[in-house]
Amino acid sequence: MRQALRFMKANFGQSIGVEAIARAAGISRRTLYQLFETEFGETPANRLITFRLDEARRLLGDPDAKIVAIAESCGFGTHRTLDRCFRRAEGVSPAAWRRAEQQRP
Repeated sequence: MRQALRFMKANFGQSIGVEAIARAAGISRRTLYQLFETEFGETPANRLITFRLDEARRLLGDPDAKIVAIAESCGFGTHRTLDRCFRRAEGVSPAAWRRAEQQRP
C-alpha cells in the first residue's frame, strides 16, 4: 500500500490510472482494489482524485493562477473535469470556492 500511495502522491499530476498504480506497487489491479477497499473504504481512483483535489485547493489560493492551468497541473486534463470533481467534493465550482476563500479573514 505504501508504494501505491507514494506513486500516487508523486505522480497525481500525470495522466495515470489504476493499472499504473498497481504496477508501481507490484501487485495486481484486483489486489489493489481489495486493499484500498479494506484499508480506506474507497477505490484507488477516488484516492487519486483526493490527492488531485488537495493540490487544486492549494493552487486556488493563488488568485493569479488560471483554473485551466490548475486543472492540467493537477492531472485533471481539462477544466471541465476539475469542475465536475470539485463540485462533487465541495458543492461549488473552483472559482466560487476561490472567491469564498479570499473573503475569509
